[in-house]
Amino acid sequence: MKELIDKLKTELATIGGFQEVFMYRGAEPKEYPALICNWESSNNSFETNQENMRVATFKIYAIVNVSGKSQQSIDEVVIPKLYDKLSAYFDENWNGNTVEGHRTWSVLSLANSSMAIEDKNKIAYLDCVLEIKYLKDN
Repeated sequence: MKELIDKLKTELATIGGFQEVFMYRGAEPKEYPALICNWESSNNSFETNQENMRVATFKIYAIVNVSGKSQQSIDEVVIPKLYDKLSAYFDENWNGNTVEGHRTWSVLSLANSSMAIEDKNKIAYLDCVLEIKYLKDN
């Protein structure tokens, strides 16, 4: 799991347009847009007597300053563009790569979007769930 987390951290840092990337809960970005990612859970099931299907689930929070933007613009443009950027990245860069010598594939889904006022700034959050699946030899 450590290798998977390290690889994800490296990969997230290469996504263009994000000023800061954190891999732990409670991070407090100073610059936006920012990404916060943390490992939520891990599951496995035996596919055959030789292979084990592993699924690691991560929460990814994309955070952007939306001060001065209308609610319509936030909901119709800003949040969808954040999701499209993350989705396109994982579609292009994760399918077919390997972790611990095993092929991985990912599924990114929208979990929730929300807004808050922080330090006089209006901040929008896009919460995504990333599942990374791979087969591991028993």
